[in-house]
Amino acid sequence: MIREGRYRATTHLLNDSLRDDGCTLPDALNAILEGELTEVFNDDSGGQRYEVTGPTLDNYEMGVVCKFTADSRTLILITSYVL
Repeated sequence: MIREGRYRATTHLLNDSLRDDGCTLPDALNAILEGELTEVFNDDSGGQRYEVTGPTLDNYEMGVVCKFTADSRTLILITSYVL
């Protein structure tokens, strides 16, 4: 999905999470592409969410929480954090 451009970043991710950690959207995308699924959250009324942990472009470990849209065509990047 990432390579196909079928993702959307939330305002929270872009304006808060990434900025607070000194990271960029390409860092979060790299973490997803090069990382692995580390947790599945089922207790959210907004649907199932996933945590993927992987390296940023500068090789820092980053966690990215994301979920799929209802039609599973787009991945929504919700938040991120450097580990």
